[in-house]
Amino acid sequence: MRSRTGRRARGYHARVRLSAVGGRHAAADVQRYLSQNDDQCGYYKEDILRQLSNARLPEDWNDLPAVRAGEVWATDATAYFSRPGPRVVEAVEILAKILHPEIFGQPDSLQAVRVPAHLMKS
Repeated sequence: MRSRTGRRARGYHARVRLSAVGGRHAAADVQRYLSQNDDQCGYYKEDILRQLSNARLPEDWNDLPAVRAGEVWATDATAYFSRPGPRVVEAVEILAKILHPEIFGQPDSLQAVRVPAHLMKS
């Protein structure tokens, strides 16, 4: 997807990587979510966890299947997901571990961490 300026639409690379491992973005209205949280995108994993309590999550956040199941994960978005680059394969491997741990094993804490429910307030 490209915008009128010829640049890729926000969230494009994450959607491509998710689909590569059989996943899909849990928030159907991705643009609404991103427009509310532009200042929270592209952090390192530690920054995500530190800033999440300040994020303006959508009102229906707690209704998302991943949130209800305790399957919200923080990764190093800056290194793996915010732009294409040499770590694309590693990004797909991390997503595969998150989505299919029975096949690929759990991601290690350097790759991804499960977000504690108390940090996600909508």
